[in-house]
Amino acid sequence: MEPITLDQIEEIVNVVSNNYISFNENFILDNQLNNSLAELLVTDVYLYQQTQFNQKYLTLLTHDLIQLRGYNFEKSLDCLSQNLSFDFQYRIKDSTSMVNKLQHYAYLSTVKSEGKKFLMKCLNDLFGCRIVCNLDTNLDKIEKWLRDHKRIQNGSQITYYYRDAQGYKGLHCYIKYYQRNLTLPWEIQFWDSKNEITNYQLHEKHEVDKDIN
Repeated sequence: MEPITLDQIEEIVNVVSNNYISFNENFILDNQLNNSLAELLVTDVYLYQQTQFNQKYLTLLTHDLIQLRGYNFEKSLDCLSQNLSFDFQYRIKDSTSMVNKLQHYAYLSTVKSEGKKFLMKCLNDLFGCRIVCNLDTNLDKIEKWLRDHKRIQNGSQITYYYRDAQGYKGLHCYIKYYQRNLTLPWEIQFWDSKNEITNYQLHEKHEVDKDIN
């Protein structure tokens, strides 16, 4: 597999970012959103001691998932799915996984006292895509490109970090508005093909650990 190029990185980021803006502009209007989510904690959404959700926020998050499932991603992401230079996948988180994640992070904050868990950090992947490619040879160049392109002309911004922990290796990128915090970020993961099997195994273990807690 040939190394992924900066032009391909730019295409992926721009296509996903344009979908993010298109979807969320309509989502903001449909749900009449005007309150920032930036300071909202997981424990504001799931009240761990009472073992119940704040229904206002749960309804909003459920609407987000429902509208995501109704959005025509097949057509808009077709150009990426058909590219033979990398394997492009995407998924929309299911409601059970979302609930488990909220309860897990509320547990960490409330029971284990691990500090504040912000909603926008916890649910930054209701929509997520993963690109499996030949990444490592160009990783430094790609990270420099991401640093230089923090803000995208359509009104979104991209932040990133390279996760290298306990055998897992992957470049994680998050797209959100840079002028307002009314909606949740979307995630793009870049995996090098040689790490694919190990990453999947560790990802499955992480999901099981969340269910246990």
